[in-house]
Amino acid sequence: MNVLVTRPLAQSGNLNKLILNEGHTPLLFPLLEITPLKFGELNKAYDAIIFISANAVDLGLPKIKQNLSDDTMVFAVGEATAEKIKSYGVKVSDYPKGKASSEALLNLNSIKSLNDKEILIIRGKGGRETLKNGLVKSNNKITYLEVYDRVEVDLTDEHTQNLNEFLQSSEGVLILTSNESVNAFMSIVDQIQSNLLEQLKSYPVVLLSPRIREYVMNKGFNNLHIASDVSDAGLFEKIQSLSA
Repeated sequence: MNVLVTRPLAQSGNLNKLILNEGHTPLLFPLLEITPLKFGELNKAYDAIIFISANAVDLGLPKIKQNLSDDTMVFAVGEATAEKIKSYGVKVSDYPKGKASSEALLNLNSIKSLNDKEILIIRGKGGRETLKNGLVKSNNKITYLEVYDRVEVDLTDEHTQNLNEFLQSSEGVLILTSNESVNAFMSIVDQIQSNLLEQLKSYPVVLLSPRIREYVMNKGFNNLHIASDVSDAGLFEKIQSLSA
């Protein structure tokens, strides 16, 4: 079975291996690239720091690590982000043990107990406001540190070749992991050939959350499946179930 892998090239290696090891064919179709953003030194101490993704950790933590004290609480949006923080030798105060999301983070008792705190949220450019809106209800002061941007990639010959190969079989799965990736997917496919998008909407699509599913449904896709976990393993488990 063909799997159209749409994650950034730098983040697709592990998923590709999982797909290959089970005899499926990963076809690379990157949609976004992670572009680091410049930012200055932190000029104040924070009571708590929240990392919204593994990318936020890689691009933010090395530069602000010296600002962490023993009293600084460090939170992650999910397990993968928490593991990335730990890899830098930093202790994680808490993170959602189930699916990663801002909503799950806000439901943690450790987060609910934050009142009148200075909190730094490290994230990509233009993220959702859900976490901030929840935290300010307890009189917390929120500051954003945006350390990367998600930019649509340029169309390449590999995009065209791999999409054509994907469409040669009626058995295949698409992966779309964010609203931004959905928009980029539609844009890149349209650049290749405008009438292909309707054909692609008949294929099963593996997603990461109900929020993304609602967005994709509004774009006309209806064969939608949510991964069991926000991770490569969760995505692969759902892909495997669709190949049975």
